[in-house]
Amino acid sequence: MKVLVSAYACEPDKGSEPGVGWNWVCAIAANHEVWVCTKGNNRESIERELRTHPNNNLHFVYVDVPRALSFWKKGQRGIYLYYYLWQVCALSHAIRLHRTIHFDLGHHITFVNAWIWTFLALMPIPFVWGPIGTNRIPPSCLLPNLRERIRYQLRYFIQSLIRSIDPLYWMSAIRAELILVINEDTGNLFPLRQVAKDKIRIEPAIGSEVINDSIVKDQREGMFNILYAGRFISIKGAHLAVEAFAEFSKRRDNVHLTIIGKGPLEELMRQLVMKNHVEDRVAFIEWMPRDAMLRLMKTADVFLFPSMEGSGMVILEAMAAGIPVVCLNWGGPGTMIDDACGIRVDVGGHDDTIRSLAKALEYLYDNPDVIRKMSISAIARVSEKYTWSKKIHLINKYYKDVCSCP
Repeated sequence: MKVLVSAYACEPDKGSEPGVGWNWVCAIAANHEVWVCTKGNNRESIERELRTHPNNNLHFVYVDVPRALSFWKKGQRGIYLYYYLWQVCALSHAIRLHRTIHFDLGHHITFVNAWIWTFLALMPIPFVWGPIGTNRIPPSCLLPNLRERIRYQLRYFIQSLIRSIDPLYWMSAIRAELILVINEDTGNLFPLRQVAKDKIRIEPAIGSEVINDSIVKDQREGMFNILYAGRFISIKGAHLAVEAFAEFSKRRDNVHLTIIGKGPLEELMRQLVMKNHVEDRVAFIEWMPRDAMLRLMKTADVFLFPSMEGSGMVILEAMAAGIPVVCLNWGGPGTMIDDACGIRVDVGGHDDTIRSLAKALEYLYDNPDVIRKMSISAIARVSEKYTWSKKIHLINKYYKDVCSCP
């Protein structure tokens, strides 16, 4: 089929939203001819990848909001307003394309966002909306300060309001032939539950592939290495990782935490490191190429990721590398792992949660045989449930359902 895809974020060799966009469009292109509307500044990395790995089924249309309407955007500031306007610009391009290509189907991929409309709702073709999703409000006790608590409450209120009053959002929900949501919480949101209940399917946005040379360590040699990777924002729980490691390291000498990422909470995290006197046991790495990070993952004993988000692609990458995961039993991370491949810590008060995370690390430190078993199970779980190759078969099934293909 000829498929029109909306993928605002779409870049190879990236994690998070860009990685989701790229991997989904490649999965669709395995069996269909695909035209992808994406943001203009993705062009360089996409074209570099296509020069190395050509794909005749992939065509990209680069769309930007005119400078006169977007001069105020800088970095992440104003990104969602920009994205809303980008939908309008993408619609204009898509209408012109449809006159010559005559698309059979549309599919919205990114943003994986459950509160802003998709321009495909105004196209005269059937379309699949999703995966879309949203984060639950993080537990207030696990946010670092009052400002962050107010910010997340306000953000949740604004998202709920937009979903309720935006007619284009309602049109997206009503016109979609199928809506893929990343978790049950998203499927129960208003107005999705009320107007699209029978069209909703739960489908994780993320996936991975087992690293071919993934190995399971027979025994620990020397240092017990813990890894965290993610943006330093409240919902990712990087500050909780530092606190949990500091608590754990009080009773252990040969332990080390490597933190990969950057973000607005970096200064707070460095202060926590100094306050707990673990400067010699914690290393900050601002950024490294994805391939290098995957290699580093294979040297870690545990992946510590106390995130409160609704997804968490990096967890699957850690599992694919054969690393047991310690996370919160909350949001996406708590649903992706099971007791065979990691430890999920129930959320309580702040101090109780930190102690529980530390105890999970202690348990794995004291039981290297458990680490080995969890490593094997982590690789198996990704292979069975979360590979991008499995998405290809699911996509074909969804498309046949939508288009009533034989």
